[in-house]
Amino acid sequence: MGAAPSQAPKPKSNNTHSNEIPKQLSQRSKTASESSDEQGRFENESEEVVLKELGSGSYAVIFATIDYDRAIGDPVEQKDIIDKMQASISATKVLRNTLNDEEGYRAQFQAEIRMLWYLNDNYLEKAGQHGVVRILHPRVGSSPGSWFSMEMYTGGTLEELRNLYWKDPPLLGATIPEGFLWHILAELTETLLALNFGIINGQESHDQDIMAHYDLHGGNVMLRWPGKTYGNYPDVIITDFGLGIAMDSDMADKERAEMMYQIQIRDLNHIMEFLWTLMCKSDDNSETLLRVFNALYGVGKSPENKRMKRRLEIVLKEAKVRRENMYKELPDAWIQYLSRPTVSDKELETFLQQSRWT
Repeated sequence: MGAAPSQAPKPKSNNTHSNEIPKQLSQRSKTASESSDEQGRFENESEEVVLKELGSGSYAVIFATIDYDRAIGDPVEQKDIIDKMQASISATKVLRNTLNDEEGYRAQFQAEIRMLWYLNDNYLEKAGQHGVVRILHPRVGSSPGSWFSMEMYTGGTLEELRNLYWKDPPLLGATIPEGFLWHILAELTETLLALNFGIINGQESHDQDIMAHYDLHGGNVMLRWPGKTYGNYPDVIITDFGLGIAMDSDMADKERAEMMYQIQIRDLNHIMEFLWTLMCKSDDNSETLLRVFNALYGVGKSPENKRMKRRLEIVLKEAKVRRENMYKELPDAWIQYLSRPTVSDKELETFLQQSRWT
């Protein structure tokens, strides 16, 4: 079995949560778009417009976007327009202009779209699961570019949440409800069983493709608020499948299958290393969390990763029971944090004043 990373201290339980969200967390900071080339290309290709840039990297840019005409429909009062716009904002990933003409990058981008559509059809829709990002409006084009839109999640990433608890002083209180930590474990293990082994609702399907994410860390796990699965907890959503790989369930290509098994172990180790930094902030100083961590971290490769699969199944079962037994509603400060608008009402009002729809 693995051991807890030595740099992380053991959890403590001597503090309580703050009831009010600090002012610096009450609204997301506005990011001016520095990716005007990608924005212009996207708006020329689509029926949507960019509201703001959310983030960028060397591979792609993420924008908050909206199809204004579809969202609003018939003219209404401005307050109703703002409410409808808030409910219709998407997160749109646009391939960098500098990479769009390079066949390898464009093929990788198109593969991500195909994987997301497969997951939407077979995991989100047919199986009624929710643990992967929902794709909305894809476009794959050889020229002039490629982009796709996804459901917007207001709760931010697990990494952002973790960072708030490791600040001095911590910005959401000193400890995390242990019931919520079990919720994260339940959600992630259930999703990994589906992606890695085709196990959905406890049943193994031989018709499902087997997948590996290849970049699983706290920054690629988002929180959807309000949640749909348990109490007032947010849903835990895995995003960014840009490096993901998939195979038919028969795993006929043995060399590729072995590579996938290695990636599955790598993903599990990476996300467990990250989760340990959250577990250290448990409000109950739970030895059980440490035991579960050790069961999954450093699990090691076995034929067809059967050991990993079995341990994920055991942890999922225990996590659901402990989530129920230790459930506490998240405090108001958390709810305010999770429900922060990605684009503020004021930003939408400014957009309306400056746009052609006013």
